[in-house]
Amino acid sequence: MGEATPLGRQIIDGHDTNAVFPDDPDRMLSCASVLLDVQEPDPARRYKMVYYLRARDSNIPKRTPAGRHGAGLQLAFSPNGIDWTPYAGNPIFPVCMGDVEILTRDPVSRQYVICGRYGGAAGGSTHPAFDSWFAPVWPGKPAGVWGTRRRIYRLESRDCLTWSEPILVFDPGRDDNLDDAHYGFVP
Repeated sequence: MGEATPLGRQIIDGHDTNAVFPDDPDRMLSCASVLLDVQEPDPARRYKMVYYLRARDSNIPKRTPAGRHGAGLQLAFSPNGIDWTPYAGNPIFPVCMGDVEILTRDPVSRQYVICGRYGGAAGGSTHPAFDSWFAPVWPGKPAGVWGTRRRIYRLESRDCLTWSEPILVFDPGRDDNLDDAHYGFVP
């Protein structure tokens, strides 16, 4: 494959890059999923992106293991896939989803769908009182094992702005191998 074309938007360490978001240690966009919505009538919203935002001191709902704070699942729009405008109503889902979220559109129901992780790994903590994502006690967890048994949740929206609560759709069982985990999932 050829080299990526620099876009002239973000200079990092003195070099032009193909990055479209600033390199900011206090705000990190991660796990972006982009959808080209060919049925969108508004050209400014033709491209849609969901992403997880880690922003220092946001605490929605708690500090992440990497030290940045969770700011929830965010939405942005673009006319061309390069120039992005964050949705003014962010976060679209305040509780952290996870590090893999896939945005699609169901052609039958005509609903937007996000499939991804939510609630962490089995034994993980979603409670905001915990200082990190993982509960201090995980009964039956083998020594040295973390973050396995990841699950897939589904959210739906008619307008890509208001989303349903997450619904668990895939979950490894207690007797499944520790490596049996669902991570990225495109319906």
